[in-house]
Amino acid sequence: MKHCILILVVLVMISCWDRQATTQTAQTDTTFYKSNNPLDSVWINALNKINLPKSIKHDSLINVYFKYDRIIDDYEITGRWMPFESTGCETGYLVMNFRNTISGQSFQYIEEEKYNNFNTDRITFSEGFTGYQNGDVYYFSYISPDYPDHYKEYNNKSPIGYYSPFQFIDVDFDGEKELLINDWGQYQGGNHYYVYKIDKDTIRLMDKSPYNSINNLTQFDIQKKRIIPAS
Repeated sequence: MKHCILILVVLVMISCWDRQATTQTAQTDTTFYKSNNPLDSVWINALNKINLPKSIKHDSLINVYFKYDRIIDDYEITGRWMPFESTGCETGYLVMNFRNTISGQSFQYIEEEKYNNFNTDRITFSEGFTGYQNGDVYYFSYISPDYPDHYKEYNNKSPIGYYSPFQFIDVDFDGEKELLINDWGQYQGGNHYYVYKIDKDTIRLMDKSPYNSINNLTQFDIQKKRIIPAS
């Protein structure tokens, strides 16, 4: 009983600390800038040519485009985000394109319900922000998974990044990295991560245990090649 109470106290403390850390980190460590470079049209046009599923009703929505400012695990990452409202709304539909700079092949992650991440929140809640305009273009700095967060104080062997919107990690220990998408839920146990197996120009959701229950308290035993879900 005492053990259960201790765990509950720790989770509550982490939740409070991390909400505070999100604000502080956004001000000092995560950057974005708005771009007016005509050359951005090359990757924006490529995003606009990606077919959207019928479930995404985007005719009345604006388009906000973003690109991460460096290559990550050999991938150039760009995105077309469609916020549900231009002001006062932090979520929207998403098409994120991952182009392998070595092979030239691309695959897409498409969110048909709602999407936001640490980077988009940084804009939405920035001081003086008055709303998005159709065609806005932003460049984001990528927050690496090894960036410090309070969850790592209690789970210091975790390779998962709390602030990273996505990351490439070998979670099934087969020697090949999988794609993890951060749902940015900011729950007491951290964020939830959707795990995808990468196959050249496609991705496949790994929806079976333990891959469908990974969060920031999940333990990774590298030596024994196993994942221990948070209890």
